[in-house]
Amino acid sequence: MKNILLISLLGSTIFACSGVRESESSSALPLHDIGQGLSFKADLRPADGKLTELRISRTSAGTYDAVLRVLTSGFGSPISESTEDLAQGLACFAAKDRARLITLSCSRDDRPVDGALKALTLTRDEQGSYRASLQTEYYNRLEGRPVFETKEIASGLELQEAY
Repeated sequence: MKNILLISLLGSTIFACSGVRESESSSALPLHDIGQGLSFKADLRPADGKLTELRISRTSAGTYDAVLRVLTSGFGSPISESTEDLAQGLACFAAKDRARLITLSCSRDDRPVDGALKALTLTRDEQGSYRASLQTEYYNRLEGRPVFETKEIASGLELQEAY
């Protein structure tokens, strides 16, 4: 019985791997292969007075933290700066096409221990800039139902050099 199970497992593994072309298998790369972190920036200060920067930095534990910084110049009012920790301890993967970053997906799932699933996604649009969104999913015990929230973080972001 064990032999039949092992043979069927080996056969299905060979069958699954035989259909993968080299370009498909190399499209999902771990983030650490492209540096210790990435920075995305949208500087619209001449138009609406806002600089948005999203930084994804590798921690000493090998995971990633995402921080959003927004600087608003006042046009006569005081300059304001805000920094928001979007998520910590993320696992990140980059999908590339010919060395261009197409999609960056970072997530952390703490739901089995009464936490939340946080998923940060950056997607490249037709113009070559990136749109960032943060999805949060958790179970609301008071109402007895799951909660799904999607927050658009920023659009028009440009990829800065990896650091």
